[in-house]
Order: sequence, then C-alpha cells, then structure tokens
Amino acid sequence: SDQSLDIIQQRRMSAKVEQKDMAKLKELSSKNYRDQAVWFLNAFWVKHFEDNYPNQEKVWNYLHKFTELDIKKKKNGCELNEFDAHRFLEHFGMTLSVKEMREKLREIDIDFNKHVSLTEFLIFDFEADVHHLVTASQGEKDMDKINEAQALLEKAQTNAEACRVAAEKAKNAADQARESKLLAIKAENEAKKAESDLRRVEGEARAAADALKAEETKLAT
Repeated sequence: SDQSLDIIQQRRMSAKVEQKDMAKLKELSSKNYRDQAVWFLNAFWVKHFEDNYPNQEKVWNYLHKFTELDIKKKKNGCELNEFDAHRFLEHFGMTLSVKEMREKLREIDIDFNKHVSLTEFLIFDFEADVHHLVTASQGEKDMDKINEAQALLEKAQTNAEACRVAAEKAKNAADQARESKLLAIKAENEAKKAESDLRRVEGEARAAADALKAEETKLAT
C-alpha cells in the first residue's frame, strides 16, 4: 500500500540522514531561497561549482523558479508545497507519473513535511552529502567564498534575465513579422482578386458594347 511505501521510504531516507544533522538541515531549509542557494554553493564550491558555470547557472534557475512558484512569500519563502513542487519538476523536464512523482517528492523531502525546500531539492539533484552540507563552515573566514558565490549568482541572475528579455523581444518580433507577412499575403490575394474582377467586368463591358454595336448595325441596314 501507499502507507507501507511511505514507511519504507522514510526509514530508508532517515538512515541516510543522522538525527543530529536533521535539526541543522531543518534550520537550513527554513532560510529564504537565496540564502539556501548561497549556502549550498559555498558548501560544494570546489566539488560542483568552482570551474563549472553551467552548474552555477542551474542553481540560479532553480532558485528563480522556486521564487516564481511561491506565490505567497516569493523571495522570502523557503519551501514549496507538493503541488508546486510537482510543477517545478515538470518545468525542468522531470515528467513522472503521479505515483512516481509522490515517490520522487518523498525522496527529495528528507524531513517528510509534505513540502520541498530548495535545499532538499539541491541535495537530491546533486546527490549531495547532507552531513557535509550542514556542517560546512560558513563563518567569517569564508566570507570571500560566500561573496564570490553571491556575485556569481547575481551575474547568473542578470544573464538569465537578459536572455529572457531578449527571447521575449525575439518572439514579439517574430510574431509581428508573421502578422505582417500574413497581411501582405492577404493584400496580394485581394489585389489579384480585384484584378480578376476587373478583367471580368471589362470583358462583360466589351461583350455588351459588341452586342449593342451589332443591334445598331441591324437597325441601320
């Protein structure tokens, strides 16, 4: 049954996350989306991000989508409900059946509160070590790394926003060009029809003139 599957899944995941780390994980998951992203970047900077800009940008894209889907709290939010988490996964092409989706969300939602924080999703997506994440030093001596991560995040944000604006402009231009082309085709068709109508009417006029001339000739003879 689904209930039995829940119990099995919870035991399996609980075994992976020690209780002493769970409290720290919950605390981390309660931070706003941006702070969660920066913490994760800092914790796994060398392993996943230092020389990997696509991974940096991927974290930004996840952060942006979490914020977008969190209608009530936006950038001040920290987790998505199951429905919005479903939408999030679908947006990034992780299309699953309803049953698979529930299992996937249970796998991501380490503390089983029926919500998915950005941290939980990043742990799932990067197969990150929870103990390393929650115990990673984030003290004053690491501020340079944190600031670097924030700067890169902001750069990725700016680039992504610029790309979105450019894509929207390109789409609008394409729509206008398509509309102009359709209008041109319509005008050309109307011109051809008008020309055809003119030829037809002129033909009818010539025929009428010829008929009239013939009648006049008859009367004259």
